[in-house]
Amino acid sequence: MLALARCVMMACLCTAPDSALVQRIWSFNWLARSAEESSREAKEFRLGSLPVRGGTIRRPEGEFGAERKNAISYHKGIDFAAPAGTPVRAAADGFICYNEMNGGTDWGYGYTVLIDHGNNFYTLYAHLQNESSLAPGQWVQAGQRIAGVGRSGNAMRIPKEFQYQLHFEIIHAPSGLVDLGGIRITGLLSPQALILLREVGETVYGPYWGGVLNPEEFIAPL
Repeated sequence: MLALARCVMMACLCTAPDSALVQRIWSFNWLARSAEESSREAKEFRLGSLPVRGGTIRRPEGEFGAERKNAISYHKGIDFAAPAGTPVRAAADGFICYNEMNGGTDWGYGYTVLIDHGNNFYTLYAHLQNESSLAPGQWVQAGQRIAGVGRSGNAMRIPKEFQYQLHFEIIHAPSGLVDLGGIRITGLLSPQALILLREVGETVYGPYWGGVLNPEEFIAPL
């Protein structure tokens, strides 16, 4: 079964434009994890830079895990309030794997960037001022400017004094094998290939324990 899974993976990957980049993306550990193992792995992740220098964390609405007004969903990150255009920086080394409008100008994440840091960790940057100039697949270093603080997406629907902000998430999940807050990594592989790979991986290895992490637990030492 394991050999079959790898054959299916390679068949799906053969359509990607850059084999070296694809190898980097899919060189993750497929093995299923217990909740305890996942927790230990998360503790090894480190940030190299604040995503917004000089920004302030907006509370209470921007608090991690806060229940939203509709009582259906929860806030999966934290919000850095800062003036429009304030540089948004990569929080750790990695490559851009998503750079699109997610939702619309006044709903959803708005202009969004997702960085893959390897070892199944991502950081997400939302409500950006405009689309980042960095293309999917481009390598960035911690502290490098990737965009500017904006108010795109549902940031437009909150009080004006809080609209300009960066919504920042840290995500622990297998590369390309999970929906990341409604985002799929589609720049290099088709959605059908991603779905197939996720199904094959879970069939062979079992489910992966991960999820969205509290950024404040990682930025405090910076």
